[in-house]
Amino acid sequence: MGYRPFVVHVATLMRLPGVRQRQVRIGHLDDLVATCSEVPSGAEILVDVDMEAVHGGILVQGVIKAPWVAECRRCLEPINGNLRVDVHELFAEGDWREVEEGRIYLLSGEHLDLEPMVRDAVMLELPLAPVCNDACKGLCPSCGTNLNVSSCSCEPVVDSRFEVLRMLYS
Repeated sequence: MGYRPFVVHVATLMRLPGVRQRQVRIGHLDDLVATCSEVPSGAEILVDVDMEAVHGGILVQGVIKAPWVAECRRCLEPINGNLRVDVHELFAEGDWREVEEGRIYLLSGEHLDLEPMVRDAVMLELPLAPVCNDACKGLCPSCGTNLNVSSCSCEPVVDSRFEVLRMLYS
């Protein structure tokens, strides 16, 4: 088993309830892909959290930062950005039902694996329909011209299903 940057040894912390320990970890996770965006393979993900031993587990609070890339859903130009996700999660011994319900992340023995929390947090924050900017005009549906760069001479396409509405409001 290779180096796992998001695994933290917590045996000492668990014996000191109320004590906080800061952890800053940088690592890579593969397959962080949403519908239209993704964290590039090999990109560094920063985890900066405070861990506190509490009754029954360890409370993890902090921030996760990761870059993302995508294509604009309107004009198909490449875009990128940076995620910043605040986390506040409990790691505890429990059963898989509690994990599946999203109440806890598992704490196993003397090690705490932040990777499932990081993966969940990043996946939930990746943009599902990214645009390069709110004013993006997109592509001409007839000729494919990027309307942000130049205009085209195509006639606007009118959906015949809306013709009745157009006549009502003319």
